[in-house]
Amino acid sequence: MDEDKDKFITEKIIKKDKSRYINLMKLLLSAVVFGVVAMATALFTRPGLEKFIVKSTTEKETISIEKDTTVFQNSTEVIGTEDTEAFKNIAESIIDEHSYDEEDVKAMYKVLANLTNDLDSCVTAIHSIKNEKDWFDNLIESGHYYSGLVIAKTENEVLVLCPVQAIDAADTINVSFKNNYSKQATVKSADGHIGLAILSVDTSDADSGIKEGIEVIALGNSYLVSRGDIALAIGSPTGFNYSTGYGWVSYISKDVSIVDSSAMFMHTSLALDNAKGSFLVNTSGELIGIATSAYPSESSTGVAIGISDLKARLEYMINAMPAAYIGIKPIDINAKAKESGVPEGIYVTEVVADSPSYISGIQVGDIISEIDGIKVSSTAAYKEVIDKLTVGKEINIKLYRDNGKNEYSQLDINLTVASR
Repeated sequence: MDEDKDKFITEKIIKKDKSRYINLMKLLLSAVVFGVVAMATALFTRPGLEKFIVKSTTEKETISIEKDTTVFQNSTEVIGTEDTEAFKNIAESIIDEHSYDEEDVKAMYKVLANLTNDLDSCVTAIHSIKNEKDWFDNLIESGHYYSGLVIAKTENEVLVLCPVQAIDAADTINVSFKNNYSKQATVKSADGHIGLAILSVDTSDADSGIKEGIEVIALGNSYLVSRGDIALAIGSPTGFNYSTGYGWVSYISKDVSIVDSSAMFMHTSLALDNAKGSFLVNTSGELIGIATSAYPSESSTGVAIGISDLKARLEYMINAMPAAYIGIKPIDINAKAKESGVPEGIYVTEVVADSPSYISGIQVGDIISEIDGIKVSSTAAYKEVIDKLTVGKEINIKLYRDNGKNEYSQLDINLTVASR
């Protein structure tokens, strides 16, 4: 065990009680049955399924990600169609007709183990190396290991999503794939506000067999996740490369304020090391969430940001495109507050130090009603406006500020849009 731990921080001088299984088994069996049925159904709509795979266009070599509609599943009630109700009835019928024992539990775990094993072709081991000198002026190489996930690839490039810690102060970054192909990587982009980075691996020297063995993770729709759904962790959930875990989504927080946006957070029963590279997938093998140290758990539960709220940002990152940034954390104003006389707009809960908003004088408690002539009455509208802003452009922001007596004055503030 000690030897395994040493692999993650390296330093060298360079030269039978069956009844207890029944409830768990029922939970796993129902998840697997639903997963299998869903995957079988998807085969009949294969062209539609292809949108979940990040892919490149041949004309400009840009990579696009299909976005999801912001429609959440109710955390206490599953919203389904007639078809899903039929699938549910089939699954319940199978469960009721079967007599469960320990072997069934083992079989269900085997199904989940096979799924995570298949996903290993999407997972990478990242060795981040830093060169330093000791007291005797000897060159010391210190390294740490992280996990990454293949999020896109072109004919001669593989793009790996990883925690931003993997690139911090690194002199060399080596990426190894499950098929034993290893290559030094370069940093394509990084976003400290969400704690993620994109590495680029040049595969022009790899033969076709090596390239085919590197799989791209399918991106799921986290808006469809419900409380109680089975979830699997891949990457480094325990701090070790290619470790895994099985659990469920315990709670869903919607519209949590993050920098220049809002997001859904999934609280799980899983251990998720948010600094080493932990990724949440569903029983169909689709990525539904990412654990990041930018938004750590405040409890013992593992927390992941829903992938649907990150897709727009990830598209910018994998194409190394500048994304607009003004530096606030917004939340919606509820109906009760509006009835009490609070102006319409989005409420500023935090202003990032040294951001354009901070420099221009925007304060916590301000209510932004308009950005560059476009009204913003919700965080969804705010995100849409921010995504369309041009980096370097000077914009006008109209806001309301409370004088402390529930009296609001309107201010006009100009600022220059920065890049994240």
